Amino acid sequence: MEIRIDKLLVDKQLALNRMDAERIIKTYGVLVNGKLINKTGKKFTEDAEIKLIINDERWKSIDAQKISTALDQWKIDIKKSTWIDYSNETCAASEVLLANGATHTICIPQHSKIIKEIFKEDERITIIDKKALRFLSSKTITENYSGLFIDSTNEALKDVLPFICPFLADNGVAIVVIKPQIEADKSKVNKFGLLTDTKLYPEIVESAKECAALSQLVYQDHILSPILGENGNKEFIGFFKKLKS
Repeated sequence: MEIRIDKLLVDKQLALNRMDAERIIKTYGVLVNGKLINKTGKKFTEDAEIKLIINDERWKSIDAQKISTALDQWKIDIKKSTWIDYSNETCAASEVLLANGATHTICIPQHSKIIKEIFKEDERITIIDKKALRFLSSKTITENYSGLFIDSTNEALKDVLPFICPFLADNGVAIVVIKPQIEADKSKVNKFGLLTDTKLYPEIVESAKECAALSQLVYQDHILSPILGENGNKEFIGFFKKLKS
């Protein structure tokens, strides 16, 4: 049985509704079995391979670009996966994850006052107040999640990883933004919030790897972030996997 492509997008949770699906298809097109489709009336079987074109305008935010870059770089298959999103924006990373096949995210945004209403109404997203980070428990998060995305605004990894990693499943993946301006000694950061000594970068990445290891995260790789961080700082995106308990 063949189904309209706009309905397939909704059924596969690649679009929020039929209107959103129509906008995506007509504006950007989608890849169906490797072929570009830009007409909503086209029909395909339910098992057709559908991929969104990643440069959707919805994903121009900082966190969206970082998570998209990581997924592409390391070819991470997130279909039917669940994620914890601790990022410095408003569920933007969660939106990318869900649009690429994740089934649920727990979003712990650091600017919860400006979360779009559409995310608050999305049953696939559970929003937890950032203030509750240090009090997370099995009552708050009732299962272990497949993946973890961390992009903290102003907290060092040592102040975040120990509280979130216990809820990452064995063999789960973690995409972690490493911010030299935060991880470095404060004396190395100038009055404008910029870390100017680039020779410190390798040392900071190594320190981040050691910090992650304390939370059972095994380093796989890292890349330079596609966009600069706050105050023009270079940042890195690390890829880790969790050891079996």
